Amino acid sequence: MTLHDQIKADALAIITGGGFEETAMYKPYQGTPRLINVLVNRNPPSKLSETNSNMAADIQVDIANDATAGTAAINLHKDKITLSERYGGTAKDYTLTKIIYQDEGSWLVEVR
Repeated sequence: MTLHDQIKADALAIITGGGFEETAMYKPYQGTPRLINVLVNRNPPSKLSETNSNMAADIQVDIANDATAGTAAINLHKDKITLSERYGGTAKDYTLTKIIYQDEGSWLVEVR
């Protein structure tokens, strides 16, 4: 097994069955919505931008970089994910707005 294979295997194990995952509805643009396991990082609300003082939820989501367990491609500002702003809260749709990090195993994305 190569290092790249090991990174992917480790990420899949953590995101899909590490004990901290949540189930979310992933809605790819022009694709079929499906349930996937993700890791959700809920941070305090933050300003939308340096010039815009409006506050919004600051949520980052780890998604497996895998066509079956997560997604192999992301369409920014078009793909959506349904999850709650607070753990156990009411779920709503969020748009994937920024790729923070991506490797063989996972995507870390900002949603708004």
